[in-house]
Amino acid sequence: LLRLIRSKNLRHVRIYFGGTVDNAHVSDFMTTLSIHPILVHVTIATYVARPVELSISGPPVSIRSLALSRSLEEIEIGYRNISFSEEDIAVLGQGCPRLHTINVASGWMYVNLPSATFTVKAIEKFALHIPNLQHLCIDLNVDTIHDAPVPQHRNSNSIQLRIYHNEISEPDVLPLAAFVSDIYPNAVITRPPYLDMGVMPSDVDNLWLTARRAVPLFATARAREVERYVRSHPDGL
Repeated sequence: LLRLIRSKNLRHVRIYFGGTVDNAHVSDFMTTLSIHPILVHVTIATYVARPVELSISGPPVSIRSLALSRSLEEIEIGYRNISFSEEDIAVLGQGCPRLHTINVASGWMYVNLPSATFTVKAIEKFALHIPNLQHLCIDLNVDTIHDAPVPQHRNSNSIQLRIYHNEISEPDVLPLAAFVSDIYPNAVITRPPYLDMGVMPSDVDNLWLTARRAVPLFATARAREVERYVRSHPDGL
């Protein structure tokens, strides 16, 4: 396999693990991929039906193992022993300047394996450190929504944001949409598939429809508020 992924013409790689997995081999794969000169897409995932069917040995492998790939544009991770913390976002952005798609949510495949869970603040870190991002799919801890600080950075990309969450409720939707609109005023929040979210599909549809509508509404309202303030203070802010 290592000989195969060293091919000079390789541009897309999809690796699926099952049964017994040695993380030392996973690390070797990722390190080899990171120095490939023209690689644009990497998928590393599992194909087991249940987490108990996967036997893993060795310490987790950091997502930073891919951070040397200057040509990499898309990353999909569906393997629970690849760690991805909020501190890794800046490292990944610096090492992969062409990166525009990140999918590291637990439920994007046929199985729901544990993966990294980000705070709401991580959305701003993605916007700051990976400026060309167009598609982002992450697990979000919605308990961090109401404690999130006011964002200091804005990215005008028309990003598609898909958020998996721990049972989001209606009071969380508008604060989340407001926070996203401050960072990504042109964002489109898409509904994730229904995977153990604890709510009925119709409820999820209504919640995310509200959020998608709220993003441009919040952005427009804030723009008008700033415009009114500037007009009423002609001598400056």
